[in-house]
Amino acid sequence: MDVNLIGDVARGRVYQGAAPDEGIATFQTAGRMLMLVEMAAEVDALKWVRQGNLRSVLYFGIDDAPSGCLDDPTLEALALSCRAWLRRGGDIIFGCAAGVSRSSYADCATLMITLGIGFDDAIAMIRKSRPTANPNPGFVAHLRTMEPRFIELAST
Repeated sequence: MDVNLIGDVARGRVYQGAAPDEGIATFQTAGRMLMLVEMAAEVDALKWVRQGNLRSVLYFGIDDAPSGCLDDPTLEALALSCRAWLRRGGDIIFGCAAGVSRSSYADCATLMITLGIGFDDAIAMIRKSRPTANPNPGFVAHLRTMEPRFIELAST
């Protein structure tokens, strides 16, 4: 499975990678709660729930296009949900088809709202472990627009 550990965040761990495969079952052996946040429209994220490998999946099948952004309230809700999961000691895998653009979009939003950091720091943190991380220009613009709100919410 093509996944990199981005880091320990709150009490959970954040991973980012390509669409999950059978290797996702290995994440369950650690006995920790695991949630998949799948961003690719072309991936059957619920397959892993049906097979019993995962219990928690957030699925946002968006296009990897500058116009594929979630609306502001949805991106905020996604990031806040992920932050709550991490604070409770759960681990998250952010996935998309290649683990490059859409997963970086969701991962950055979560890191920004969880750690109270800006986009540049969030993408730098991800790229330390996953150098191919590269959200498309529309995702970058959206994250930069949301930056003040995410930093404000980080203190709540």
